[in-house]
Amino acid sequence: MFKAGLLSVMLLALAGCASGRGATANEAQSQMIGMSKEQILRCMGPPHSSYTVGSSTEVWAYNSAPQEGAAPACIVNVMMQNSQVIDIDYRGPAGALMPKDKQCAYAIEKCVK
Repeated sequence: MFKAGLLSVMLLALAGCASGRGATANEAQSQMIGMSKEQILRCMGPPHSSYTVGSSTEVWAYNSAPQEGAAPACIVNVMMQNSQVIDIDYRGPAGALMPKDKQCAYAIEKCVK
């Protein structure tokens, strides 16, 4: 009986961690809007890649993985105009849009309070 109770507590704790990271990814999409390039560099570091869309939108792409050197589970795209964040989206390694997944939180968690 004790083992079953302990297992239940451990599973609930793990579920809380997973939903917490998912919530972080969700919150980032609103909290980071309006941040400057300098703020992004401070909390996320330099992007893994960057490109321009049209004449005024700059996109910085960040790999999001649970640990340094691991294959990215999510690509976080930070879109900026006039050196300020206007949008953030999450994509899978193949480029498809992803939901606000916990795997995406690793790259942005230092930016969200």
